[in-house]
Amino acid sequence: VPPHVGHARHRQGNADRAGAKTARACENRHDHALRHGQPEQRESFTQKVFRMTRLGDVCAIRYGKDHKKLSDGSIPTYGSGGIMRYVDTAICEQPSVLIPRKGTLGNLFYTDEPFWTVDTLFWTDIDQTKIVPKYLYYQLKQKDLASYNVGTAVPSLTVEVLNEIDLDVPSIDKQRRIVEVLEFFRLQNTPVNNQLNELFVSCVRSTFETSISPDHELGKERIAQCLELYCL
Repeated sequence: VPPHVGHARHRQGNADRAGAKTARACENRHDHALRHGQPEQRESFTQKVFRMTRLGDVCAIRYGKDHKKLSDGSIPTYGSGGIMRYVDTAICEQPSVLIPRKGTLGNLFYTDEPFWTVDTLFWTDIDQTKIVPKYLYYQLKQKDLASYNVGTAVPSLTVEVLNEIDLDVPSIDKQRRIVEVLEFFRLQNTPVNNQLNELFVSCVRSTFETSISPDHELGKERIAQCLELYCL
């Protein structure tokens, strides 16, 4: 046998033995877990990239206030149906996600300008060291807030219930990149825009699958970027 062939066989034999040893070690861990009634602990890719946290851990949920005594001005006043009027005073000047307290519970708003809210809306005082405000908005858009209803005659939400909502939160850098991609699609007047929510869910869950038709050339590169960033 030529020397180079012998060396190659030797290296392959070492690799095979190492692979078999690793496989046996994995089997032993699995068997040990089963014998002791313990589920095998494996951290999924989603768990490595996204960390589950509570809404109450990334923001404080505040109550809106009456607007009737405010003078007219240039600051939008939000109610559960949208902008009601413009006033001269802001309840908050930081980016915020506005969440219905009563009425149509899925009617969320995002604002990055000074605003006022009435008492049918909550506003969020967001800890921007933990979550990007627009990312929080997209996360909450995926939630069926109506399923958290605690009202009877009128659909209602409470601070206590909202605080317990789970969120998938990656690093701040990844949040920003996710928002960049989603905003790109939101601003496109194409059929891709209709698939935005489904795309976000698939990205967050790291399934790497979307239902966007291959016929849509617009946005393919951004879709690839969106999916690729989870592999970093």
